[in-house]
Amino acid sequence: MATCKNCGHMGNEKFCPECGEQLVLDRPSLKGLAGEAVHTFTHFDGGFFYTLKQLAIRPGAMQLQYLTGPRRHFHKPFSMFAICASFCAIGLYFIYKPSHDDVQQVFYKSYYAFAQTAMIPVYALTTWILFNPGKWYYGECLILVIYMLAFITLLIIPVNLLQFVLPNGPVTLIELSVFSIYTGWTYLNFFKGQKLWIVLKSLLNICLNFALFQILANQIIKWFMH
Repeated sequence: MATCKNCGHMGNEKFCPECGEQLVLDRPSLKGLAGEAVHTFTHFDGGFFYTLKQLAIRPGAMQLQYLTGPRRHFHKPFSMFAICASFCAIGLYFIYKPSHDDVQQVFYKSYYAFAQTAMIPVYALTTWILFNPGKWYYGECLILVIYMLAFITLLIIPVNLLQFVLPNGPVTLIELSVFSIYTGWTYLNFFKGQKLWIVLKSLLNICLNFALFQILANQIIKWFMH
């Protein structure tokens, strides 16, 4: 008989029949922790790699399918972004780890993922305003942007690896081009209407959001890096 440490109920089962807590707790081991880590990255709830694949080959259409259902094959949006942004932050940290004097590189190393996370509600708001707010709820545009930005944060890693062979200027231009192309592709697949009109709105949205991001980035540099 074992006593549940949560509710005090006695039982012989693996889990407490009263509250569901595990009755006998195994001590953590390296083997167990390694297995848990492997499971985390190979059995994401809702299909992390399936969602990642769909974002790579069907951006916009994937979000539309998620919003209209069924959703069981997809990884949840906030969790998806949190995982991708974490990989982005770790990747950029090691890419720019040797940098100490270049303000832009220090910003990328320490604050880029944080700044993009803070901008998500703004990106969603500009998208909602520009693309028929009467048809789409703000929350639906938020999901569209979260999934889109999740994939973009992963794309940022290989793009920034180019800084080992290229100056900062061309790398920034390539990054902006990748961001713009993927965003435009996503919006073309998601929103219905004249393609030229959607492209023009997408370009306006990208320019507006880029300007707003630069304002936030400059503020972060001013607040935390001086």
